[in-house]
Amino acid sequence: MAKAIYSLKIWMFRQQFKLTKKEQQGIADVCLFTVHLYVKAWFQAPSAIAAPHNDLLLLKDIDSYNDINPTISGIAMKKFLGHLWYLSEALVALAFFDDEVPNDVKWKMVLSLQKPAAEHAVKRAKLDPPAVSQS
Repeated sequence: MAKAIYSLKIWMFRQQFKLTKKEQQGIADVCLFTVHLYVKAWFQAPSAIAAPHNDLLLLKDIDSYNDINPTISGIAMKKFLGHLWYLSEALVALAFFDDEVPNDVKWKMVLSLQKPAAEHAVKRAKLDPPAVSQS
């Protein structure tokens, strides 16, 4: 978040700096990403109960950001998908207590719990970028 704040400050006072066109475009890209996506995710992050749902929403937002800046969207998607190490079957159960998760989704989760467990536990959550827009 500190880099995002500094980028916003640089953008606000850009007339006081000697920035090249490439640097100005880079700062603008960081600022747009920060304002469109990152601030919302940052303020929602402290809620452990809402984390699984918020992460899915952030992935969808990153995917839809492809319309604004495909390069930034692709990089952010790749980076975020690499940080799903903390997701586990036990932590996903927190979504049952999240008021933002619709009841029909919770019902599907209950039905999934009735299926036999996988023979080998998943060590790390993996998600393909195209699957984000389908969920």
